[in-house]
Amino acid sequence: MDRETLHTIKEQIESLKGYLNYNNLLATLQKAEAQTLAPGFWDNTPQAQQLLTSIKNKKKHLHDINDLEAL
Repeated sequence: MDRETLHTIKEQIESLKGYLNYNNLLATLQKAEAQTLAPGFWDNTPQAQQLLTSIKNKKKHLHDINDLEAL
């Protein structure tokens, strides 16, 4: 692959990250993870499980984007 093609691919990945709101997704994930450390997190089990599912999904999306970028 030549430099121009690689540059084009990198630009497309950055565009995709913008479209998927990568930075916001990352910030949201960090806030959600911080919530799991709060005292009484498990006091409301259904809500805690819902947050953990949300964290899992966010991590999956971020992982997929990072994998694409690594390729």
